[in-house]
Amino acid sequence: MRIHHGTLASLAHFAQAGWRAFTHAGALAVAIAAAALPHSALAQSSAGAYPIKPIRLVVPFPPGGPADTIGRLVGGELTASLGQPVV
Repeated sequence: MRIHHGTLASLAHFAQAGWRAFTHAGALAVAIAAAALPHSALAQSSAGAYPIKPIRLVVPFPPGGPADTIGRLVGGELTASLGQPVV
């Protein structure tokens, strides 16, 4: 297999240009997200007491095991701290 120096240089240039484009796109995404933050904070403050229904905590293991016990303890703590029932 024969490798040309020009090929490696163009590959390095392409990788560097791609990284710059990715960095600019990331900066643009951060700027858009930062601009949207005040609007989402206003929407949350006007929502009132959310959630209205009880929160459902799903433990994907059979009852009586250690995962169920930990899920029940976490659910109790969440109920106390959030003021909403956790089932």
